[in-house]
Amino acid sequence: MSHWNYRIVDLSEYGYKTMEPWFEVQEVFYNDDGSIAGYSDVSVGDEHKDRIVEILQRMIDDIKRNPNVVSRGDVKGFNHEHVPF
Repeated sequence: MSHWNYRIVDLSEYGYKTMEPWFEVQEVFYNDDGSIAGYSDVSVGDEHKDRIVEILQRMIDDIKRNPNVVSRGDVKGFNHEHVPF
């Protein structure tokens, strides 16, 4: 498994942005054992504007491969001897 991919993250329990349910696509980072180490803020950006479509497609592909939603309770924290990214 890659050390990161894009996943849907449930931020509803944070009361984030609204009191309604709230989901975002974020980069999710993994520990060596496959447990979730954490996730990033949502963003789509690159040094080259032409790569934005590729990034969006990767988001879609990753979400299709990993459809389960990540929640705060899934995060175990970083557990790397050496962070590989």
